[in-house]
Amino acid sequence: MEENEIWKDIEYYNGIYKISSLGNVIRFKANRWVRVKSWKNTNGYNQVSLSRNGAREVRLVHRLVANAFIPNPNNYSCINHIDEVRDNNIVSNLEWCTYKMNDNHGTRNEKIKRSAEFCHLKYYYSKYDENGRLVKKYDTVRQLRKDGHNVRNIRTSIRKGWKSNGFYWKKELIN
Repeated sequence: MEENEIWKDIEYYNGIYKISSLGNVIRFKANRWVRVKSWKNTNGYNQVSLSRNGAREVRLVHRLVANAFIPNPNNYSCINHIDEVRDNNIVSNLEWCTYKMNDNHGTRNEKIKRSAEFCHLKYYYSKYDENGRLVKKYDTVRQLRKDGHNVRNIRTSIRKGWKSNGFYWKKELIN
């Protein structure tokens, strides 16, 4: 445990579990404090399993830290990771906010915009013979299917550099 790590009881688990200002959780077991292992959920947030009176509950670590260490005078319901790193649960990296404030924080909107721009890019599939000569271009997947090509096989052949239906394929950006 670090020198400047501050420990507080976790609400509703007084005397059983403690949370630190660095995002560590410990449990009082067999007359000593034992570290509780955390794991990442599918969204990349650290979580821990806490139990009391036989009932188990999974809790997000950043929420435990904020509840214990950060005043919430405006009664905000969301917690923002200031550096946008979801598993950095140090108290100085967290702040209470609204969902709208959280959505507008950092690079989130920029990432969404780039993603939307990427989705609007247009591609065509090019079919090449063994000598590298262009045989035909397809503007849509529907055209590929109409000519009897299996789109999944073509995409795999592009990724792996293999032939599909006796031809080499490329997915190229339409300028």
